[in-house]
Amino acid sequence: MIYSDLDRSDRSKILTSFNIAATRTGILTGLSALRSYLPKARRSRYDLVSYAKAMDSLEEMPVSAVRFSQLPDDARLWVFAAARPLTTEQRETLLAQVDEFLESWLAHGRKVVGGRELRHDRFLLVAADERATGVSGCSIDTLFRRLQGLERELGVPLLDSSLV
Repeated sequence: MIYSDLDRSDRSKILTSFNIAATRTGILTGLSALRSYLPKARRSRYDLVSYAKAMDSLEEMPVSAVRFSQLPDDARLWVFAAARPLTTEQRETLLAQVDEFLESWLAHGRKVVGGRELRHDRFLLVAADERATGVSGCSIDTLFRRLQGLERELGVPLLDSSLV
C-alpha cells in the first residue's frame, strides 16, 4: 500500500496525527505517530518522511500550523471580517503575518496547533485544535493583539464584530 492507495479520511488522520505529535514533542515523535497508521511494509523512516512530504506537511506548513481543512470539526474558531474586500497586497501581508503568528502561537508554553483561511477576500478564519493544545485567555489575547497591529498596518478594521 502506498500513499495514493489511502482514502482521504486516512490521509487526514495520518497528517493530523503527525502534526499533533510533532508539535508536542518534535519531528521524530511525529514520525512515530505516522508509523502507527502505515502498513508494516511501509514503516521505514524514509517512507514516513516521503508520506509527510507528499501531504505537504513538512515543506509548506510550519509544524504548529495545519491546513484549515485538516482541523477537527470541534476546533475552536474565530471569524474576523474586513469591511471591504482586501487588495492583493493587503491579502498577502495579512496571510504572511498570520502564518508567522501561528508558527509561534503558544498556550502555557506549548505550541498551539492552529490554522487559518481567508474567504471571499474579507473573512479571516483562525482555528485552534483544542484537543492537541488547549488555548487560554492569554493565548487568545495574543491573537487579538496581533490582529490589532495588523489593522493599523493594513488600514482595515478586522476586529469589528458587527461585521460578522
